[in-house]
Amino acid sequence: FAGWNTAANGSGTNYAASATYTMPGANTSLYAKWTAATATIAYAGNGSSAGSVPASTTATAGSATTVSTNSGNLVNSGYSFAGWNTAANGSGTDYAAGAAINYPASGTTTLYAKWTANSYTLAYNSNGGSSAPGSTSQQFGSTVTVSSASSNPTRAGYTFTGWNTSANGSGTSQAAGSTFSMPASNVTLYAQWTAINYNVTYSSNAPSGSTATGSQTDPANYISGATVTVANAGTLAVTSYRFVGWNTLADGTGTDYAAGASFTMPVGGITLYAKWVLSSVKLTYDANGGSAGPMP
Repeated sequence: FAGWNTAANGSGTNYAASATYTMPGANTSLYAKWTAATATIAYAGNGSSAGSVPASTTATAGSATTVSTNSGNLVNSGYSFAGWNTAANGSGTDYAAGAAINYPASGTTTLYAKWTANSYTLAYNSNGGSSAPGSTSQQFGSTVTVSSASSNPTRAGYTFTGWNTSANGSGTSQAAGSTFSMPASNVTLYAQWTAINYNVTYSSNAPSGSTATGSQTDPANYISGATVTVANAGTLAVTSYRFVGWNTLADGTGTDYAAGASFTMPVGGITLYAKWVLSSVKLTYDANGGSAGPMP
């Protein structure tokens, strides 16, 4: 509303509200004057982390226009730009870039950037083991549950101790079944392993009908793959027998190891069995006062 005029088309005399005039000698009509209202369309980044929003535009209320593109290259980490909406939470009217829109009857309409969470890959690496779980696609910001214990990988000679974002365990640890929030990047979880310790057992393995005395022990712990030096007989002894080394089987049909030799510790540990041979006995003949004739 812009006041009054004595002509409907505004070509007569203008009168502002509350102005005064002298009444003529005839009926008089004053016609309302109208000025077209203006309205504004504005844009909001709605959580953007970089870029700039398009400039707002102002025009005659109700007139047609088109929605701006993402001309300022708005960025929101972990999300993709998906158009505009009349409500910040996306519950209003959606408008794609370039879509038709009318200016409001008055005031300002704000269009808020819409963001769609990106999807990233969660992968598992057995890190020397076997049977790692398969990879999955996860949305940014979603709560991810780490593969359960039933899907843990295996590795001979090692105990599985969980997952880590670095192969050498220097990253973030994640236990099987734990949860974390998916970041704006692919994630690989590496299996973590603790080597199992094994022992060398030395068996006296006395021959049938004989009894061994003494013992030989190795108190050290070895992981699979470690180099082990074979011990000597220690205090082991069997009457009338001589110690001649060790063997991986009690009956001597396995692999022989001499004292001081070395071998690689297998998974599960090892028992070495003493090997014995009868000692040599010298039989001497004495003439015992007789003549020194030929002796056996």
